[in-house]
Amino acid sequence: MEQKVTKALTTKEAVNQYMVKNKIEDFTVLPFHEKLNLMQNTPAMFIKERKIGKTSVPYIEHSFAEKALNLAFNFNVSNEVVESGFREYEEAYYDYQTKEKKARKVTEAECMVKFTFKNNGVDIVRTVYSSHKGFANPATTRGDVMKSAISKSWTVVARTFGIGADLKDKEEKAINEIEQREDKQETVKPTKSFAPKF
Repeated sequence: MEQKVTKALTTKEAVNQYMVKNKIEDFTVLPFHEKLNLMQNTPAMFIKERKIGKTSVPYIEHSFAEKALNLAFNFNVSNEVVESGFREYEEAYYDYQTKEKKARKVTEAECMVKFTFKNNGVDIVRTVYSSHKGFANPATTRGDVMKSAISKSWTVVARTFGIGADLKDKEEKAINEIEQREDKQETVKPTKSFAPKF
């Protein structure tokens, strides 16, 4: 009886098959440092953008961070919400459509999440802080806002391993542009219109 010989996948091939095609291999045979090294540069297809006014801010979704960490640690990842709470307040914001400063009600969920990663019998523990803002919306509950804060903790902890960290400079540049634009809008006073003199 003829035995079928299957070619062993390289770390790069296995990572690509899992991250892009959801194909699970035996990730324990892949060197940890190689898996983590391949995650240091976020592939363009996984970089999302959110618009703040006219500026695009890059980010990675929590699902990408979760998937990358599960791959790196062979699914030996657990997390526990250590602390959580809500803050409710009003914040000023700049409405780019009306070009006015306005106020809106905010529910902000805050949480501290403890992650435990197992690697070759060693526990790696990382505790991170995460928060998420929710704005007055009948379709969004306080629970939804907290779920988003907990989900975001995956992207926060992933950065401690370099996953998604390559976007930091682009994010900071975009946020600085937004802040400078808002400061400029506040300092520029509207010009008065006068009837033309003939």
